[in-house]
Amino acid sequence: MNIHLTPFSGRNFEYYSEDGFLSGRFGAATVHGTRSKGVITFVKHFALNDQETMRTTVATLSNEQAIREVYLAAFEPSVAGGDEGTLGIMLSMNRVGLVWSGDHRGLVTNVVRGEWGFGGVVITDQASHPQAFPLLAIRAGLGAGTDLWLNSGTDNWQIDGYASNPTVMCQLREASRHILYAVSRSLAMNGISSTTEVVPAMATWQ
Repeated sequence: MNIHLTPFSGRNFEYYSEDGFLSGRFGAATVHGTRSKGVITFVKHFALNDQETMRTTVATLSNEQAIREVYLAAFEPSVAGGDEGTLGIMLSMNRVGLVWSGDHRGLVTNVVRGEWGFGGVVITDQASHPQAFPLLAIRAGLGAGTDLWLNSGTDNWQIDGYASNPTVMCQLREASRHILYAVSRSLAMNGISSTTEVVPAMATWQ
């Protein structure tokens, strides 16, 4: 869903257009068609992914008007599409201003979930490993609303004392809820056997 901002971007062959409105319409139609087959789509790279070279360190600078009218306009129709909208969003690797996209609460929570009503899962891109981003990014990412870290093993992400930290536990439960929401609205549910009992998450919370 990113924009053809420069001919030197290494992903232009994946992007729809240099216009936010057209990209939004193309993307929404693609998501609708895919979701009709029960697939979880992940629209990417959210947001302001302008280049491939050194994209784990680049800081994309813009003002709010341009971000909303150009960059986010390409994503909104796919994300805010209700029952036909995407169930997943993949983040970008760059920083928006000085904040990495996965730690950017303004984008991940305020815009996507607050303004657009998104209830699905937000995942990082594959650069979310310790060499690219330190452990601090996990803690800040949970607080920002990021749910999953791509290409990360359980041995890479250890948050000391998480089980006794009510803030972290609440954020982990919220991330789990987003993941289960997406899966429950896909054809992945067809694989549950007739003897499986699905218990609402709230029933187990104390």
